[in-house]
Amino acid sequence: MENNDTKVSVGILIGGEDLKKEKSDLRKGVNFLIATPGKMLYHLKNTESLKYDHLKVIVFEESDRTLDLGFQKELETIIQIMNQKNVISLISFSFY
Repeated sequence: MENNDTKVSVGILIGGEDLKKEKSDLRKGVNFLIATPGKMLYHLKNTESLKYDHLKVIVFEESDRTLDLGFQKELETIIQIMNQKNVISLISFSFY
């Protein structure tokens, strides 16, 4: 059985990417987002048309390293800004 109402949209916010493309993707709204904390915070503060009401999952790139590098404040700020209905996942991509 196929449900045409279910759509998955993915966005990526990482350093070195085109801000205009990122803003365009975020205006459309995504429900799965891979981001660095700095880029996510930038867009939360500077992209007025950001639609995060459908966002369900945020995967922070190398979350263990993110905390080790002192980005705890940024993560806390992002969590405060986000709607409480969202699910925020910290998933490490580091392999030793």
